[in-house]
Amino acid sequence: MEESFTCLAPYGRLVNYGNASGATGSIKTSDVHASCRALLGFSLGTTREKRPVDLKRIAEQVISLIELGDITFPSIQEFKLEDANKAHQLMESRTHAGKILLHITD
Repeated sequence: MEESFTCLAPYGRLVNYGNASGATGSIKTSDVHASCRALLGFSLGTTREKRPVDLKRIAEQVISLIELGDITFPSIQEFKLEDANKAHQLMESRTHAGKILLHITD
C-alpha cells in the first residue's frame, strides 16, 4: 500500500479495498497532510454489518444488470465433484482466465 500511496500525485486518492493478508501499513498522517493526498479504506464486511440496507440496494441493482446481460463475466469452466482433479489440474496449469466452479450437488 505504501508503494501505491507514493505513486499518487498531490491531491490524489488511494482506495484500499480489503486487506486480508500482508503486512500492516505504516503511512503516517504527516504523509497525508504534507502532500494533500487521501487514503480511503473499504471493507465489504464492515459495510454488510453497518449499512446492510445500502448493500442490499446495490446488490439488487447489480443482480438486475446481470439478468439484463449488461454485466458479463469472464470464461467460467464448470466441473462435477467427481472431476475435481481435472478442475485442480486446470487451476494449477495457470492457463485458464476466469472462474472455475466445482458443483458439489447435481
